[in-house]
Amino acid sequence: MDSQPLLFYADGYRFPDVYHTTKFLSPDPIIALEDVEELVIVASSLEEGRIRKESRATKVVNMNDFGAQDLAAKGLSGPEFFAEIMKRFLEDRGLRRVAVAPYFPVAEADILRGAGIELLIAKDLRERRRVKRPDEIEAIEASQRATEEAWREGVEALRRAKVRADRTLELDGAAFTAERLRAIVETALLERGCASEGAICAPGPQAADPHQIGTGPLHAGEAIVMDIFPQHKATRYWADMTRTISKGEPSKEVRKMYEVVMRAQDEGIRALRPGVTGRQVHELVEDIIWSAGYDTQRPGQKRDPSDQTPRGFIHGTGHGVGLEIHEAPAISRSGTKPLMPGDVVTIEPGIYDPAIGGVRLEDMLVITADGARDLTHAPRELVV
Repeated sequence: MDSQPLLFYADGYRFPDVYHTTKFLSPDPIIALEDVEELVIVASSLEEGRIRKESRATKVVNMNDFGAQDLAAKGLSGPEFFAEIMKRFLEDRGLRRVAVAPYFPVAEADILRGAGIELLIAKDLRERRRVKRPDEIEAIEASQRATEEAWREGVEALRRAKVRADRTLELDGAAFTAERLRAIVETALLERGCASEGAICAPGPQAADPHQIGTGPLHAGEAIVMDIFPQHKATRYWADMTRTISKGEPSKEVRKMYEVVMRAQDEGIRALRPGVTGRQVHELVEDIIWSAGYDTQRPGQKRDPSDQTPRGFIHGTGHGVGLEIHEAPAISRSGTKPLMPGDVVTIEPGIYDPAIGGVRLEDMLVITADGARDLTHAPRELVV
């Protein structure tokens, strides 16, 4: 399998493997073949010039070399057209057997197989993107700096907000809502070249659902989970950071949850090093949270088995970050592969209670030769 040429037919915006391999972005699928030390892209006349200037291709050929104009004149379009181009391209190279990504389109795959070309599903494509090059780490750090600057603008708005008699917050004469807080953060990200779709600004009990983005008025003394995960529009690399903050002192229970989560995060970060598995880090974090009196998802770590409500620590400890917001390696029960230098991962424990809300803290780190370097510089301050 590993020795088979790898054929892509997909676009780089939606499929990071394509961009990682070709360094080319287009809204339409491209045909690319990785074969030993050669990367060949079959270009339309529309994109040939840009592919030659921007991509990593070692060779660029035009679709017209494989009869594109004649096929179009005959009325071929869609899957039939592109499958025929791919068939002719592969035949020209003497290939009858290639590997393809799991997301290779079914219609084109059926046509190629019907023409006698064997397609094998490539495994572990995500592993190719795991260990980050220095330029990738630099791009991730740039996204993270933008994330922190946008977060600070949100925090400053909370500091400026006034507390009304009913404890709701007011900013510049109007109710300060989760929607307004998110708009402040996402506008700041856009100004820094990043796109953000649904940054989490979840107040109070809403934060008991970890991916609830947050709606409605904000209140004094209420924990707000701010989970910000933008993608840089030029480099395509993501960042990911979570902080939990409160305008004024929250309840004692929220304070306790925060201190436990912070301690669990500290220990999880300290455990990161080459050779350790994501599962080992995750179970270390689970044990700290369980020992502090909160449930986890580990079998045997639920104090009332008859209670079916998700509460306590109800997700993985972290995940890889790169050209996808969630990629390998997993820092969770499924993380059985040892960490390697160059992995970029998050450590984001949380504790959740439907009656109270949630607390989560998330840093992003790169695994080094003897530990990990924290790419997150934002302070952890519960009260603002």
